[in-house]
Amino acid sequence: DTHQHIRMASASTSASKARAAVLMSLAADSLALGWHWIYDAGAIKRPIQLQAPAAKYHAGKERGEFTHYGDQCALLLSSVAADSGRYDSKDFLTRWRALFTDSAHPYAGYVDGATRTTLQNLSERPIAESLSCGSVSSDLGGCARFAPLLVSSTASDREQLVKDARSQTLLTHRDLLLVESAEYFARVAHAVVFQDAEPSAALRAALDQEWSEASPSEPETVAARAELRTLVERGLESVDRSTADALKEFGIACPCQKLLPGTVHLIAKYQDRLEEAMQENVAAGGDSAARGLLVGMILGAHAGLAKLPGYVIELKAYDEIDALLRAVQSPA
Repeated sequence: DTHQHIRMASASTSASKARAAVLMSLAADSLALGWHWIYDAGAIKRPIQLQAPAAKYHAGKERGEFTHYGDQCALLLSSVAADSGRYDSKDFLTRWRALFTDSAHPYAGYVDGATRTTLQNLSERPIAESLSCGSVSSDLGGCARFAPLLVSSTASDREQLVKDARSQTLLTHRDLLLVESAEYFARVAHAVVFQDAEPSAALRAALDQEWSEASPSEPETVAARAELRTLVERGLESVDRSTADALKEFGIACPCQKLLPGTVHLIAKYQDRLEEAMQENVAAGGDSAARGLLVGMILGAHAGLAKLPGYVIELKAYDEIDALLRAVQSPA
């Protein structure tokens, strides 16, 4: 039984849903690695499976490893586990900086523009200002790595989860729409994990919740939330279309404005078909890793540990991830 390692006492508990969210978020990123940033969907061969990357950007990465997004998601889990399940922005940022700058352990993955800009900003400012060094990038990957925050959250802790999801985004990506997107997906994830909500219902309900600073005075915040609503609604309205057509129209490159409707489409269309969602996400091409982190998190939580695909335990870091999850949570 390929799931023997990951089946916990009760697949219905929120704690096990949170573990499933983390494992599937990371597995989706690893599944995307093989075809990440391939923009010619016709060149992508099905069935999608774990494999070494086809694109030059991830040269040196191997089957079962993560993209640079997945590496940062795993790093957030390490940070949370080191602090008894609590998120500490300075600890995460310290670990994040070391991941990319430790000369004793050179980073083997791709260093994107947002990372380069943030590292440059960090090098130029005093440590007291380090938490405001994020780039202006709107790449969806910047908000998509927060699944580890779920493992120590609780049903009554939604606003703290939202705050932390926003914070981890801001450390490296300060685009307002992206930060609002982090809040949105944190609210969706909380509903699925802690209220047993159907993903499609959670996608709609999160739009109507009273958000942080519920009456934002800044026109930029009002505009970003209006744009987010439009993007989510476009995704929800597309579920009867083919995934290939819908995502091609929305755009498959990195910016949130392009990727967010397709991410919502995948969650809503395949809410009870996790593996089909994984296949369709990668087959659509482009930045499948950023979409995958969010789709895997939401649909993994909804499916539960027992229904995760067998390749989850083929992740190269599976044992380490499993140990970190156990360190944060006592068994459900």
